[in-house]
Amino acid sequence: MLLAGCLIAAVGVKRLLQRRRRRPGETIAMPAEPARLEHVLEASSEPGSVELLDRALRTLAHHAAQADVTVPDVRGARIASRTLELLLDAPATTAAPLAPFAAAGQGRWSLDEAHPLLTPAEAREIPAPYPGLVTLGTDPDGSHLLLNLATTRVLLLDGDENAVRDTARVIALEAATSAWSDHAEVLTIGLGTELPALLPKGRLRVVPHLRAAQSELGELLLEHHQHTDDADADEPAPLPWLLICSAHATTSDARHLADTLAAARNLPVALVLPAHDARAAFPDAAVLSVGSTSPQRLDALDSDVVVQSLTEDDYNAFLDVLHTVEKPAHPAEGAWTLTAPAPLHEPIAADPQPVAPFTGLAAVPEAPFAALAATSEACAPDPTHGATPDAAPREGERHLPADEESVLDELSDPAGKDSEAGARHEKSDEPVDLHAPEIQVLGPVTVTGIQASGHGFKLALLAALLYFKPDGCTIDTAREAMDPRNPWSKPTLQVRISELRNRLGADADGNLYLPKNRTGTYRLSPKVRCDWDRFQQLAQRGRTKGPVCGTGDLEAALTLVRGRPFGGADLTWAAARTQEMLARITDVAHTLATWHRTATRPNLEAARRAVRIGLNIDDSAELLYQDWMLIEDQAHNPTGVRAAYETLRDINRGIDVGMEPTTEQLYDTIMSRSA
Repeated sequence: MLLAGCLIAAVGVKRLLQRRRRRPGETIAMPAEPARLEHVLEASSEPGSVELLDRALRTLAHHAAQADVTVPDVRGARIASRTLELLLDAPATTAAPLAPFAAAGQGRWSLDEAHPLLTPAEAREIPAPYPGLVTLGTDPDGSHLLLNLATTRVLLLDGDENAVRDTARVIALEAATSAWSDHAEVLTIGLGTELPALLPKGRLRVVPHLRAAQSELGELLLEHHQHTDDADADEPAPLPWLLICSAHATTSDARHLADTLAAARNLPVALVLPAHDARAAFPDAAVLSVGSTSPQRLDALDSDVVVQSLTEDDYNAFLDVLHTVEKPAHPAEGAWTLTAPAPLHEPIAADPQPVAPFTGLAAVPEAPFAALAATSEACAPDPTHGATPDAAPREGERHLPADEESVLDELSDPAGKDSEAGARHEKSDEPVDLHAPEIQVLGPVTVTGIQASGHGFKLALLAALLYFKPDGCTIDTAREAMDPRNPWSKPTLQVRISELRNRLGADADGNLYLPKNRTGTYRLSPKVRCDWDRFQQLAQRGRTKGPVCGTGDLEAALTLVRGRPFGGADLTWAAARTQEMLARITDVAHTLATWHRTATRPNLEAARRAVRIGLNIDDSAELLYQDWMLIEDQAHNPTGVRAAYETLRDINRGIDVGMEPTTEQLYDTIMSRSA
């Protein structure tokens, strides 16, 4: 549960960085179908438990600092979906409990729900008190058991070579990705060499053998003693140091390592080693039998534990996922090649139209775009897509409003068949049915005609699943997609399909929008509509027209966006679509902001609204923060420029990533001129 949550978060950060580093108009590399492992991770993970553990521990550290006491030493922890229990080490069992925990007897503290936790932003300011916690497995009741390696110091894995590797790999992956550790030096031996370059957090490093690890530990000891002897040295506490080895360890190497560890005393150092040759060197170490699904007693946690592991096949599947998120973005195609370029080298107007300054995007009103309420003569497409002087709007001229029915009509127009929506209707060779149900995924998933009550939400998700699988969705795929943790039974799916069919109804000719299943797969009628298709049509049409005539279409596209795609749900089957939607929304917001900002008569308020909508959907879109800074610079508002920069900095701190050099360069350039 916890490891799956950590791995999903790691992949999420990598995909976020993919989106940031692509050029406007490009799409990030995604597998056509999610890997089986991603389904497994989604079914196993419990992100709420990861956040609960992290915030509860940092809240404990906060209250300990306020009381001017140290956090208690703990042997480990037990966690379920909404409960958390700390297992105190012997010297700490008599300590008075600190918020947010209460005494639970027998040397245990349990999380007290009456005590509020720090907010995520507040928690990030508090150092992680127990970075050595790693999950070993579950107890017979299904609660997850974590061992504090910083207290245990040495954990020996007893089993054959493959079983030791599979369990050691789990420990290494969690130590390298866990949210409840700020940083650690995690050295691995025998677990492969690819992970350090692929994981988003730089905690992991591969060393060739135990002698190299022993040498590094010796250097750590020497450095610590030198700083201890220097009374004037103001050095931070040493980082936790963890060696995880699955390779063969000779008795001699193990004894040398044991001697070095003994000299480490109170340094945060821990070892995970194969038991076969290390048992004699570490007679008092905790020993864990691996390679079995049977519960075993572990005295260190005062509990039976079923040990978790990661097979070689699953590990390779995870590597494949990480390799995919390292691939370069796909080049822009079609109308998306017309996306406004990144803004770093754009000229900035020296004498802009005066506007009222503001210090945050929240100040931009939620009013509809002015262009949507405007009227004017039809504007011919601009094949150059540029803002040439001859094409500049005349005084008083406004953009043509985007009429929804005309946009829908274009879905069946041959000119629109390059898009997915056009292709869908081209196959059916039928006009668009304006009365057909519409699936809305640019926000919480809804379907016209299905109320969000009873099974309404699940029915809407089922409809979205079928819509985005136009070639058909098998029964087994639908069952697993609708509930990865507890796949629907075939009777349940049958009932939900029947209910969805009845809710969607039929067209004017009596043809069902969800036809009966006669081939072992479910397909929606091609007449069923989707707001994502409408968004793409508007965006592509607006780009083709260019900034003079296409602004109204881009604004109309953004008005379809009600929130995060699919309501922000982490749906494995929709992962590729979600990434594409985030990229395209960012591209439209960026292009619209650029067009408004660089127009002959700049409209900075409209540019701000476009940026605000984009950041409401993806607050990590660094391109839009660059736009925001340029807008505020053009408004002679250095306070707004700083607000954009500082907001992005706070977002980056929350996800533990750095700022792109182009953003730093843009900010420095603007502020140097403002000084």
